[in-house]
Amino acid sequence: MIKVNLVADMDCNRCGRPAVIFQPYSGLSFCAHHLVEDIRKKGKRTVRLHSWIRPGDRIAFPCTGDPHSIALTDFVRALVNGRKDISTCPIGPGKHEKIGSRSVSEQSPHPDTDPGFPAGLHGRGRSGGSNDPFRTKNDLEYSLCMAAKRNNATVLAMPYTLEDHAEWALWKAVCGEIPGPERAGRERKTGIRIIRPFMHIPAPELTIYGETVAGTCAPGAIRCDQSSQESFIGRLLEEFSLGHPGARFAFVNIWDDITDLARQQGDTPPEER
Repeated sequence: MIKVNLVADMDCNRCGRPAVIFQPYSGLSFCAHHLVEDIRKKGKRTVRLHSWIRPGDRIAFPCTGDPHSIALTDFVRALVNGRKDISTCPIGPGKHEKIGSRSVSEQSPHPDTDPGFPAGLHGRGRSGGSNDPFRTKNDLEYSLCMAAKRNNATVLAMPYTLEDHAEWALWKAVCGEIPGPERAGRERKTGIRIIRPFMHIPAPELTIYGETVAGTCAPGAIRCDQSSQESFIGRLLEEFSLGHPGARFAFVNIWDDITDLARQQGDTPPEER
């Protein structure tokens, strides 16, 4: 199959400058500036629709220096936007940030050797020999929740993308698992709410976002290897999405609706069901 670079001859639908990305699911093309603006808007809408942020919250987020982490750092700052009732707490090395009560200069230069910062943040959560390819990711999320709790955070923001969510939803559906109880139980156990502002953002778009804001948001950031082995479910979704650009969005939206229904059912007393 011959690949054609459609973006090369396209202009941004907002300002007319050369486009850096074309969204087949929306039919729009954007320059880097307006892509960042579009992602921030979508992320804020996702946070608002799920009521993920409340007055008095302290938002923790992994800070490792890869494009997705940099995008998350920039987004959290834009989300807080000077609010006095919300604070933030980066977990991991960052040039101008503090971790807990210690300055970055006191930290190890590598995330996987930093005390309290779990290894393996990057990659899609594959674990050899396990029936659940997302077991490593689940363990990592729990470890980050614990690190956030040690830093007195109430919320953990994660840079999960549309691909991450769609692949996870399809895997759970294939396994016949019902959404809701596991995550709700984890949140009750840790006391940390998980927010996923990029759950509707494709990974290539988030990468451009991070690379665009890196110069101002995280100058001199540590670069980390994001290489990982894609699973069968991931390859299946990738091939199917070539002809059906909205497929991943459909998986994520349907699973999100089912999760909400399961949570509401779980909150209903047995005698009222």
